[in-house]
Amino acid sequence: MRTYYIFLKFEFKFLMKIQNTKTDRFMEITTSESYQIGFMLGGMAKNLSQEINSFEKNYVGNLTRRVGTLFDFIKLKNEIEQKLIMHDKSKFTFQISYDLAQKVKGFNSRYDKEECAFGFMESYFKPIPKKDPTTKKEDETNI
Repeated sequence: MRTYYIFLKFEFKFLMKIQNTKTDRFMEITTSESYQIGFMLGGMAKNLSQEINSFEKNYVGNLTRRVGTLFDFIKLKNEIEQKLIMHDKSKFTFQISYDLAQKVKGFNSRYDKEECAFGFMESYFKPIPKKDPTTKKEDETNI
C-alpha cells in the first residue's frame, strides 16, 4: 500500500508541475516570440508535406539543428519559401509569409530554438479540418 502512495504522490507532483496556470512555464512558452515564429513557419511548411516525400525526414526531423539561431531560422524560412515557389504552393502562403517576415523583423526577445521547434511541430502536425459536405453543396448552389 505504501508503494502505491509513493507513486500516487509522485504522479500528483508531476501533474501539478505541468498544470496550465498563469505562472506556468507552458503559458510562457506559447506567448514567446520564438514559439510564435515557429508556429507560423510550421503552418507554411505543412503545404510541402504532400509535395516532397523526403521533406519530413530532411527538414522536420532535423529541425532543432536547422534553427539553432535566429539567422538559421531565417535561412530555413527562405529555403521553405523557395520550395513552395518551386512546387507552385506559394499562393496559399502569401499572407503568413509576410506576417512571419514582419514578426522576424520586429523580434526583440531572446531566441530559443526549442520553443521555436515546439511551435513549428504544433502547427505542422495539426490536423487539417475537413470541409462539411453540406457546406460544399451550399457553396455550389451559390455559384
